[in-house]
Amino acid sequence: MNKPNLYHRANGVQRRDAKEILDEHGHLLRWRENDEDSLLDIGCGSGDVLIDFVIPIAPQKRARVLGTDISEQMVRTAFSNIYNLLTSSGDCLLGFLARNPIFDIYDQLSLSGKWSKYMTDVDKFISPYQYCENPAGEIEEILSSVGFTKYKIHIADKIYVYEGIDSLKKAVQAVNPFSERMPLDLQEDFLNDYIAVVRRMSLSENCCGDENDYKFITPYKLVVVYAMK
Repeated sequence: MNKPNLYHRANGVQRRDAKEILDEHGHLLRWRENDEDSLLDIGCGSGDVLIDFVIPIAPQKRARVLGTDISEQMVRTAFSNIYNLLTSSGDCLLGFLARNPIFDIYDQLSLSGKWSKYMTDVDKFISPYQYCENPAGEIEEILSSVGFTKYKIHIADKIYVYEGIDSLKKAVQAVNPFSERMPLDLQEDFLNDYIAVVRRMSLSENCCGDENDYKFITPYKLVVVYAMK
């Protein structure tokens, strides 16, 4: 997370998903009644989700909280590290993308002569499950291989609608790993080309013919994992 201030202003979908995950699955977390709890928020971004949604459900008397953020897709290593960090009977609640149109758009833009030199490592920033037929099966194999024996995996089909071009641009800009490699005068061009690909993929609606009235529809698959050591 290299742009926390921008991310904080444009992370509506992340906030919504985090709240829904906690509302639906938060009761599974096993807080200690007598001993001090430790809570690690992996991928905390700007920290607003941790502060607004996670800390309020943690034990108020004795809870140590640490937020950390990573950018690389290192799923097997991440699960292994999580398992090793947990104490006996420790548990974790995870939410991450399986599929999202943003990854297809990155792929398409990386093939353009205009952007290819800035996106040579595009595969590092695409979900390992983007083109997977059975993400739950692959995740279950990883959980089992690192040592987890008690876990639940849920794949949720979700939709998020960005109201207007500016809201989509801000959301993309907040998480785009390639913009900092580009000259400033090209960064807006990249966002415009991104919007053009979105339109070609039929992921936008405009009922009134006004540029400001566009709605951008993002269908995606969200993985929710609860696991206990």
